[in-house]
Amino acid sequence: MGLAFRINSLEDLGDLLNRPLREFYVPQNEDDESSPFVLDVDGVVDASFRANNIRLMKESKKLKEELAELSKSLETTSLELEEVKSGSGKEKPSGNQEHEQEISRLREKIRTLEAEKTQLAKEYEEAEHENYKLKARTEFMPLAKKIGLKDNPRVQEMAFNDFLKVMKFKDGKFVPEDEDGDVRVDDDGTPLTVDKFWQKYREENEDWAFSPSSGSDSTPGRRTAGRRDMTLSIADLADPSKMTMEALGEIQKGRLKVE
Repeated sequence: MGLAFRINSLEDLGDLLNRPLREFYVPQNEDDESSPFVLDVDGVVDASFRANNIRLMKESKKLKEELAELSKSLETTSLELEEVKSGSGKEKPSGNQEHEQEISRLREKIRTLEAEKTQLAKEYEEAEHENYKLKARTEFMPLAKKIGLKDNPRVQEMAFNDFLKVMKFKDGKFVPEDEDGDVRVDDDGTPLTVDKFWQKYREENEDWAFSPSSGSDSTPGRRTAGRRDMTLSIADLADPSKMTMEALGEIQKGRLKVE
């Protein structure tokens, strides 16, 4: 029997023989004491993601087929209406009143079909968008761990949404493209990469979004050794442009020194 990916408590591991396995399980949400524990492994996607992915793919396929049938029916009905209006139909209604009634019936049918098609198109678009986000999220989760993002649903959701605003998920990977499909560039005009994005994101959000770590080439750590400490002069304290709320916060945290 294989190891469970998620357990409610470390006690669920049972007898002493399984006690060493405890170090391989981590809280799913470190800020929630009642959070379940998940197996701490790389490159594994939660089964719930797979199930949702399959469900969304089936839903998208079904909606796509229904849209195709509706479009076909709409086209057929529109052609039928034109034939009746021109009087070239195989079963031309006898009498002016009958003719007008048939035209009204076909027009009403077209309106109904168009309304159904609009609703189905909306549902299909929503399903495709959710499918896109789910695929992107399965790629993002191991990446979030690699870069040291806190294992907190709120933190990861905000970081994920910020990431998708800049990077697009295409052909199984994240690429720096804008809405028009053009390559995004950094502030200095060079092509933006995933690593560059996270380097800048860490600099701007390190305190609340990233877990402390020693740092390495693959897992950036907190900016300690080699960091350039920022300073203010005594004269700067009287300068409103420099003594902002952000600067006061940096001083309070000890990041910004007054010399």
